[in-house]
Amino acid sequence: MSFPRALSIRFIFLSFAALIFFILPAIAHAATVVVTGSYVNLRSGPGTGYLKVGQISRGAQLTVVGKSGDWYRVRLQSGREVWIAGWLVKPVAGQDALTGQGSGWQAAALPATVVVTGSYVNLRSGPGTGYLKVGQISRGAQLTVVGKSGDWYRVRLQSGREVWIAGWLVKPVAGQAPAEEPPQGAPVETRPQTSFPGTPPVSAAPEAAGPPASQAGGSGPGVPVTVPVPVSRGESNGSLLNYELQEYDGTTEVTFTFSRPVDTRVAFVPDPPRLAIDIKGLPPGDLPGSRSYGSGLVSGIRAAWFEPETARVVLDLAPDKQVRWEAIPAADKCCLKVRVAPGPLYTVAGKVIVLDPGHGGSDPGAIGPTGLQEKDFNLAVARLAAAELSRRGARVYLTRTDDVYVDLYSRAALANDLGADAFVSVHANAWGNPNEVDRMAGTSTWYAPVADPASRKAGSERLAMCLQKSLVEKAGRKDLGLFTANFAVLRNTTMPAALVEVAFISNREEEGLMYADWFRQAAATGVVEGLERYFAQI
Repeated sequence: MSFPRALSIRFIFLSFAALIFFILPAIAHAATVVVTGSYVNLRSGPGTGYLKVGQISRGAQLTVVGKSGDWYRVRLQSGREVWIAGWLVKPVAGQDALTGQGSGWQAAALPATVVVTGSYVNLRSGPGTGYLKVGQISRGAQLTVVGKSGDWYRVRLQSGREVWIAGWLVKPVAGQAPAEEPPQGAPVETRPQTSFPGTPPVSAAPEAAGPPASQAGGSGPGVPVTVPVPVSRGESNGSLLNYELQEYDGTTEVTFTFSRPVDTRVAFVPDPPRLAIDIKGLPPGDLPGSRSYGSGLVSGIRAAWFEPETARVVLDLAPDKQVRWEAIPAADKCCLKVRVAPGPLYTVAGKVIVLDPGHGGSDPGAIGPTGLQEKDFNLAVARLAAAELSRRGARVYLTRTDDVYVDLYSRAALANDLGADAFVSVHANAWGNPNEVDRMAGTSTWYAPVADPASRKAGSERLAMCLQKSLVEKAGRKDLGLFTANFAVLRNTTMPAALVEVAFISNREEEGLMYADWFRQAAATGVVEGLERYFAQI
């Protein structure tokens, strides 16, 4: 983010970069596709999160000039270039949709119906674990297949809603003939929730009974530890994965030991309350069986394989108790301690919060004097804040979890589709005048003006005030105050929304701070405490 002068410079630069991006790709041979849907939406970019710019009817032939994922960039008769969903067109007979050359292209044969083989399998808004989880389905359910992308099936639920499911967690129903193409009908473009153009799948995330996209970090408030007189119970399968549970002074501690160094990731899932622990790097073998416990804060432990070398252990928590937790991995990565203790009720507990790390991918945002890119700082702060909010019981979603480009409208649409309680966009500020960059410093927060004081969005000003106060307290920079602006992510969200400018990346001193882990953590804590303040007041 930056003030208007810097914004105008960035707009010129990005417009020039976008022009180069669209001019450079070339297709060696002309290719043509024919529209198979009754009335198909045309969009400004490769995904349903992009602006609808028109419609086209069945039978129309379009020249293909590019491709992104499952979307084709096509040229209309007017010469205008737009995007169309690839599953709603097919190549003209004898042509390949990418090259225009004869290649014997055929729609991949799809099973008409698949049956779910996993215990509890996630349903997603797009073909990959990087897409929004929109539900779960249990083993034995049968689903009608309407499309396929890579290893993922697009399926229709009994309600008529279309979602995506991992292909390795289903199998075709025996004895059914394959469906050559997805069935056609109107309306032809179903938007299950929000897809993120350009967002790659997160291959490490298992698809069975998983937590939200956010990842809980390892450390949290310290739990007092005394010399225990423990109740000790455990489970062992030899040397692959062992665990031991101890209870003392109201605290439950589970110690996991592994046969080799592993990477672990812990997340809190609020409904029903549980901790999901992903363990990546284990060799093949049997995992410990499930165990139930009659007392304490942990009511059960279960483990299962979901991907080669990746296991998930779930600690089921007592549903009637408020808890806090921390995960402590050993330096050699061969041991993990998870402590669960009675904790205060956080005001963010149970709230749906969307954090938006500004910029990403091809859009670096502002760039500091020594080359720090705003997009990297924004993502680091958002991840830290998401970890702490998740630990406090919030349901946290990030508009991007990696260095990818997500358009502004998809960011707002994600929060709207989730029915989020709050939306916070994380940015760093910049100043365009090179003679004044070191004079501009400090923290500011922005919100969109609201005409109706009775609307749900009217809480944006209060949210902005709480975030600004906490950020100034924690990060220690100059208080520049609150500002109003109709930024796209603020005006298009339907819940209280604010955009924080943590500090000026164009200022040499503040850019230096942005490199420091302690400053990033301070900024993240400011966001978390600001949200706590806000929810305590409503």
